[in-house]
Amino acid sequence: MQVWPSLRLDVVSSPIEYFPSEITLLILSYLCQRDRKSFSLCSKFCRDLVSPVLFRRIRLSTTFAASASDDDTRRGISRISSFPRHVSLDCIGVEIPEAITSFFCTCTPLLRQFPNIISLKLACNIPRPLTEMQHQPDFIYRIMWRILTFIRDECTFYHSLKAFTLDILNSNLVYTSTLDRPIYTPQCPETAQFLGLAVGPGNTSGSLVSSDCFKIPHFPALEQACVSYPRKFYNSANIFGTISIFSITTASTDSLRRMCLQTTLESLPLRPLFHGVVYPNVTELCANVDFLRVYDPLYLEELTRVFPNVEDAVFYPIEQRIVRGNDEKCLKRLDGWKGTLKRAVVFWPRLQKASALDNVPPELDRSSLMTLEELREHYERWMDGQWGCLETVIFLKSPKDIKFERRRSEPFDVEPWYEAVGCTISGCEEEEEGEEGEYTYEVRWGKEYRERLVDIDYFPV
Repeated sequence: MQVWPSLRLDVVSSPIEYFPSEITLLILSYLCQRDRKSFSLCSKFCRDLVSPVLFRRIRLSTTFAASASDDDTRRGISRISSFPRHVSLDCIGVEIPEAITSFFCTCTPLLRQFPNIISLKLACNIPRPLTEMQHQPDFIYRIMWRILTFIRDECTFYHSLKAFTLDILNSNLVYTSTLDRPIYTPQCPETAQFLGLAVGPGNTSGSLVSSDCFKIPHFPALEQACVSYPRKFYNSANIFGTISIFSITTASTDSLRRMCLQTTLESLPLRPLFHGVVYPNVTELCANVDFLRVYDPLYLEELTRVFPNVEDAVFYPIEQRIVRGNDEKCLKRLDGWKGTLKRAVVFWPRLQKASALDNVPPELDRSSLMTLEELREHYERWMDGQWGCLETVIFLKSPKDIKFERRRSEPFDVEPWYEAVGCTISGCEEEEEGEEGEYTYEVRWGKEYRERLVDIDYFPV
């Protein structure tokens, strides 16, 4: 008898009329990263349980991609193909362009096997600039273009996708104005073709193929969109004019009801990228907003125009560099939400870091900046004035008061499978008899699992 190591599976539940209820297995790199048999084990567990264990949330990571061609893994995917509703293609932490391309080249075709996907996340984070990547923005744009084009042309869920997340927040991209090519030297024809590069005799370094022709497809039925832009992006309008969340959601202006924008105004001039679009049904907005931002004082007014009916707003902090005298002018920027905004979360002003003050533009006199005390007095006036009209206002005095790490930007993150919520499956044993063997399971349901009432197909859960 072979005793399997204990497997811990994260679970989100949806109560139905019979126990143990329909549950979502939250798979981290398909369970045991070092044991490829674990995928088949879980598939058999899925088949054997009286009430099917549905693989509703799947994260395809680099660990999985390494074994994606295994027959064992292929059989496992075919057994659960109708179950997934939430899929993530996660390339976080990979720094080599060829490895990034190879990962997406391997995993993207698998999406066609999951016809019932309702939410999708694409994560491509490059921790530091790479010397061979003179056109990193173009590189990432091509990755996204290739994936979304494949979905449009090959996947049945394209017209029914409800939630889309694009995460490139942690990429320190460096864009250069040079038009030198290539993006990088492709190592094989497959990766070159995936990026729309031509590789062949006399062209070993690769060249762009119709670089201006690539257009990101629009999802027609999105209800939620979340985008995390890089913290530092030079000449950013060149790339985000085409890869912005506004261009991706142009066909969903009537269906969208939740929007999340995570960026810095310094690195991303959002206003020119709105393109005159309006989202009348977005009632929940999460955005990086500094109401008194000196660089773009009309930014908030533009937000109220683009999202005129916001009821719930979470405003993430940006460096506080506020010019005296702008406060009353900027307070009026909220007038567009009078009568609609009901609940808001804002951050209490914090002491600026020395590095932040060092970045003050030369045309701005440091002596004109508000002190920390003045900022707090200003917020207190908001409490009595503008914010006093709202049903609920939460002032967070420390970023530690809210989980807004990259994977936990509540309540807009569509991937809660990173957190354990109350089910442990262990004691799995494989009997010697039989071709596939027999398995026994010990299932312990946590208190949170039993008490939560969650719609399993509602993407934010």
